[in-house]
Amino acid sequence: MTTITQSILFKWKLDFNSDYQWTNSGKLYNTKTMREIKKTVNGYSVGYWIGKRFWTLPNLRKHLVRIQNEYCPF
Repeated sequence: MTTITQSILFKWKLDFNSDYQWTNSGKLYNTKTMREIKKTVNGYSVGYWIGKRFWTLPNLRKHLVRIQNEYCPF
């Protein structure tokens, strides 16, 4: 059996829902399920489905917070 592991470094998160975080390469992940959230087009607007609501990119940029160093005892 072959196992492949990858480590992901997150740089940005949302201030209203910290389960959604962006990587250095600009990909959005749900950290609770570790699934990648794809960028979609709804009408003529580009954005992401977060929960049951569609957020456009300009609206999401207002809520981005840079992730500070977190304490890890390991």
